[in-house]
Amino acid sequence: MRILVIQHHSNSGMGHLLQPAAERGVEWSYVFPLERGDSIPSSPGGYDGLAIFGGTPHANDDATYPHLKDIAALVGAFHRDEKPVLGICLGSQLVARAFGARVYKAPQSEIGFYPVRLSAAAKHDVLLGDGVPNQLHLIEFHYDTFDLPSGATLLMTGADYAPVQAFRMGATTYAFQPHFEATPTQVQEWLVGSRLWVEAEHPRVPARIGDELARHGPGAQEFAQRVGGAWFDLVAARSHPRKGRQ
Repeated sequence: MRILVIQHHSNSGMGHLLQPAAERGVEWSYVFPLERGDSIPSSPGGYDGLAIFGGTPHANDDATYPHLKDIAALVGAFHRDEKPVLGICLGSQLVARAFGARVYKAPQSEIGFYPVRLSAAAKHDVLLGDGVPNQLHLIEFHYDTFDLPSGATLLMTGADYAPVQAFRMGATTYAFQPHFEATPTQVQEWLVGSRLWVEAEHPRVPARIGDELARHGPGAQEFAQRVGGAWFDLVAARSHPRKGRQ
């Protein structure tokens, strides 16, 4: 199976998802719209799934980042073709935008590990319904949040200032606000790269992140490999019928 990856920064990619992907023989095609100026494909042709990772842009800032509207349109195209979509952080906000939900600056930013909870519907979800703890701590690194799109299924909740932490649209399109893919190395690099923002809004995080990674990192990695593996399995399951008709 071949997955299109939209990656805004070189250090904001697959992380913990690399292992379950390698176990399943996933092939990647990368697009870097910021660092290389790559164009966003206009259709899902040739791809079995779409993964969109985080980045610094606001999801609605088309004036500065005109490629964002192309990503939102591509999400809609993959969804209509019932090809799985996985959006993480900025990717989740772009998925929300693609389905008409409001994306806006949260009353409070989140940096570091935060508790998230599964919804009742998550117990029956193909990614989250197989042994995932009801409450766990995952990495957050965002200042924007979004409303639940009309017709979407809420899967994970968080603080009252950013309550929608994950949702599913239909059977194949997923959005996760937490960076469940993030490795300890990535987290440390983000803290350094966003030093001024971190110092302004969460100055205590750098000093405590080592302890938090030791305490919550293993559970977050297990979550990433379990949920990521289930998403890759969904991509494979959806791609086989299509290939069989060729």
